[in-house]
Amino acid sequence: MLKRIAREEEINHDCQILFIGASERQRIPSILEKIRGEKILTVSESDDFLEKNGIINLARQGRKIRLQVNLTAAEMRS
Repeated sequence: MLKRIAREEEINHDCQILFIGASERQRIPSILEKIRGEKILTVSESDDFLEKNGIINLARQGRKIRLQVNLTAAEMRS
Protein backbone atom coordinates (compact mmCIF):
# COMPACT_ATOMS: atom_id res chain seq x y z
CA MET A 1 0.00 0.00 0.00
CA LEU A 2 1.25 3.47 -0.88
CA LYS A 3 0.32 6.40 1.32
CA ARG A 4 1.27 10.03 0.78
CA ILE A 5 1.88 11.98 3.96
CA ALA A 6 1.98 15.71 4.47
CA ARG A 7 3.18 15.85 8.08
CA GLU A 8 5.75 13.93 10.05
CA GLU A 9 3.07 13.01 12.58
CA GLU A 10 1.40 10.84 9.93
CA ILE A 11 4.37 8.42 9.78
CA ASN A 12 3.32 5.27 11.61
CA HIS A 13 5.03 2.13 12.84
CA ASP A 14 3.57 0.03 10.02
CA CYS A 15 5.62 1.92 7.44
CA GLN A 16 8.30 -0.24 5.80
CA ILE A 17 9.71 2.10 3.16
CA LEU A 18 9.71 5.89 3.47
CA PHE A 19 10.50 7.97 0.38
CA ILE A 20 11.46 11.54 1.18
CA GLY A 21 11.37 13.75 -1.92
CA ALA A 22 14.02 16.37 -2.64
CA SER A 23 11.40 19.05 -1.95
CA GLU A 24 11.57 17.99 1.71
CA ARG A 25 15.36 18.47 1.91
CA GLN A 26 15.12 20.91 4.83
CA ARG A 27 12.97 18.50 6.88
CA ILE A 28 15.11 15.37 6.34
CA PRO A 29 16.95 15.61 9.70
CA SER A 30 13.73 15.97 11.70
CA ILE A 31 11.98 13.19 9.74
CA LEU A 32 14.90 10.81 10.29
CA GLU A 33 14.97 11.74 13.97
CA LYS A 34 11.26 10.93 14.28
CA ILE A 35 11.79 7.39 12.97
CA ARG A 36 15.01 6.68 14.85
CA GLY A 37 14.96 3.12 16.12
CA GLU A 38 12.23 2.07 13.68
CA LYS A 39 12.92 -0.59 11.04
CA ILE A 40 12.04 1.67 8.12
CA LEU A 41 13.98 1.75 4.85
CA THR A 42 14.54 5.41 3.96
CA VAL A 43 14.92 6.47 0.34
CA SER A 44 15.44 9.90 -1.20
CA GLU A 45 16.75 11.76 -4.21
CA SER A 46 18.54 14.49 -2.29
CA ASP A 47 22.29 14.98 -2.82
CA ASP A 48 23.15 15.05 0.89
CA PHE A 49 20.70 12.34 2.04
CA LEU A 50 23.36 9.78 2.92
CA GLU A 51 25.31 12.32 4.98
CA LYS A 52 22.12 12.92 6.98
CA ASN A 53 21.93 9.15 7.76
CA GLY A 54 19.43 8.20 5.08
CA ILE A 55 19.82 4.66 3.72
CA ILE A 56 19.33 4.78 -0.08
CA ASN A 57 19.78 7.76 -2.37
CA LEU A 58 18.64 7.73 -5.99
CA ALA A 59 21.31 9.67 -7.87
CA ARG A 60 20.91 10.68 -11.50
CA GLN A 61 24.00 10.03 -13.60
CA GLY A 62 23.31 11.08 -17.17
CA ARG A 63 20.27 9.09 -18.27
CA LYS A 64 20.64 6.50 -15.52
CA ILE A 65 19.59 6.34 -11.90
CA ARG A 66 22.26 4.98 -9.56
CA LEU A 67 21.59 3.64 -6.09
CA GLN A 68 23.87 4.98 -3.39
CA VAL A 69 23.69 3.14 -0.07
CA ASN A 70 24.72 4.18 3.42
CA LEU A 71 25.55 0.77 4.94
CA THR A 72 26.09 2.22 8.41
CA ALA A 73 22.59 3.72 8.47
CA ALA A 74 21.15 0.48 7.04
CA GLU A 75 22.75 -1.57 9.83
CA MET A 76 21.44 0.82 12.48
CA ARG A 77 17.86 0.27 11.24
CA SER A 78 18.05 -3.52 10.88
